[in-house]
Amino acid sequence: MLFGVMLGTGLWVLLATIFNLITDLVGGVRVTVLEEEVRIVSVEADETAL
Repeated sequence: MLFGVMLGTGLWVLLATIFNLITDLVGGVRVTVLEEEVRIVSVEADETAL
């Protein structure tokens, strides 16, 4: 069990290091969040359509 924890920790450290090196070379990662306005339109039933 301890070996698995050590292996997992080492793997995550390696992946974080590779990620940081790649983002430094590329110029970083930008995340943009857009908020959309939602409109609810009420449609009333037309009595002549029945």
